[in-house]
Amino acid sequence: MARKKRPTRVRSKSPARVRKSKRKRRERRHAHHELLGLGLLCAGLFLAFVTWLEGNGGLVGTTIADWLDALVGSARHGGPLVLLALGALMVARASLVDVKPFRTGLVLLCTGALTLLGDERGGALGTALDTVFGRLLGGTGMFILGLFLCWGGALLLTGASLGA
Repeated sequence: MARKKRPTRVRSKSPARVRKSKRKRRERRHAHHELLGLGLLCAGLFLAFVTWLEGNGGLVGTTIADWLDALVGSARHGGPLVLLALGALMVARASLVDVKPFRTGLVLLCTGALTLLGDERGGALGTALDTVFGRLLGGTGMFILGLFLCWGGALLLTGASLGA
């Protein structure tokens, strides 16, 4: 007895109007990067006003400033700079293709800064990093690791290359 063949489904090509609408949807996603960048710019300005100028940020501003002081210590003064730079990059590079290196660079840069600040000025996160890396690498190794993390994070954030 011969085996029955299963019917195969023939898929038709999608019409041009459908392909165009899919392209438009992809293009709309990039607007979210711009909006997020503008939001980060505004948050950076607010944080700069609260932390640097010690302005009246209301209940929210005071809470954020106290929380940042307890968490990262003196690195809180760099927070507005990071938010402003990140927001400016996201607005300027609105057509980001891949955001993963961007996020990784930001994490590396912040970790490196907290590693360099260490136990005295890094707050709770700096103390934790100092405890772990201080025992493993010592003071000099921790300084070199912090520089490496900051350098690598800056390269990933900007998209620059050392060879160029």
